[in-house]
Amino acid sequence: MYALICDEGRSYKQEQMSVCVRFVDDNLNIFERFIGFFDVSGGQGAEQLSNLIIFLLKELNIHEVPMVAQSYDGANVMSGTVSGVQTRIRAKYPEAIYIHCLAHKLNLPSRNKQLTDLQIKMNITQLTITRLCETRWAYRYKNCIAVKNNFTAIIQILEKEIEEDASRDVPQAIG
Repeated sequence: MYALICDEGRSYKQEQMSVCVRFVDDNLNIFERFIGFFDVSGGQGAEQLSNLIIFLLKELNIHEVPMVAQSYDGANVMSGTVSGVQTRIRAKYPEAIYIHCLAHKLNLPSRNKQLTDLQIKMNITQLTITRLCETRWAYRYKNCIAVKNNFTAIIQILEKEIEEDASRDVPQAIG
């Protein structure tokens, strides 16, 4: 099984999509492989991008291997629940849950304000969740402590997000 990771962006005069796969071997060692950059200048719609992805999976001969996750940025063309890339890929690979790419997550001020307000209301020590740093384990430890100490507040914010159902972040909140 594997996870698919894609991102698109402008490179000089060309729109390109980068494609990576992440997988584990029999010993549960994690590997990530960069497949390549692909020109998507001809169309950046969900249909064109998902067709390219499906074509690449066939070319790589992994189209019959179970895809269990797909990760993209939060742009509607990628994350859209009606006809975005993640929805089109999920039609072919139903187990492939969509996960918003961590590298594209931002510390959104409104969520931080909600968390701070709840911490004050619940008389919880105010701790913030910081960006992860691949090489600094201390950040991971601090984040674990922040999540542990603020778990109830975090759950309340996520439940509110799900109830309001007005955001593209709802699938992520449910996850």
